[in-house]
Amino acid sequence: MSKPARPYADTAVSIDRSVAEVMAQLRTRNATGLQFTEEGNRSTLRFMWRSTSGAELCARFVVEVKPMKWRGRTTPTSKQIAEMYAQEKRRLFRVLVYFIKNLFEAVDGGLLSIEQALLPHLEAGGGQTLGELLVPRLHQLRAGPLARALGAPALEAADDA
Repeated sequence: MSKPARPYADTAVSIDRSVAEVMAQLRTRNATGLQFTEEGNRSTLRFMWRSTSGAELCARFVVEVKPMKWRGRTTPTSKQIAEMYAQEKRRLFRVLVYFIKNLFEAVDGGLLSIEQALLPHLEAGGGQTLGELLVPRLHQLRAGPLARALGAPALEAADDA
């Protein structure tokens, strides 16, 4: 069975156009403080908005091009490597465009609140996102210290008898 193609693998849409689309989506949601930075193979999008409770929140999305494997039979030229990198970056930015679009569709459709939809991307006090803080600790969530720290009730052992 062959591996499915990666979404938007053949996109020709420029990164600038994808960034502009994301920024436009955020502006329609009254996001403020929109910030886009690039450093090496990592691009960061940050924005703020006022939640329904009135709190000003900051969210962050990171697009990072990871090292890729060359699939050709010969050693790639520097031009081929640069094009492979550029294509992957264009692809990842299209993924971001549609991820944010679908996230807002879930909010508009009543599936999630904007706070729920953006929760893993919200920045905590130390600059990490809630996702970056919690994902490595998910194994503690069921009945461990993380669940208790979050105020979850103690789980009792299931009594099937």
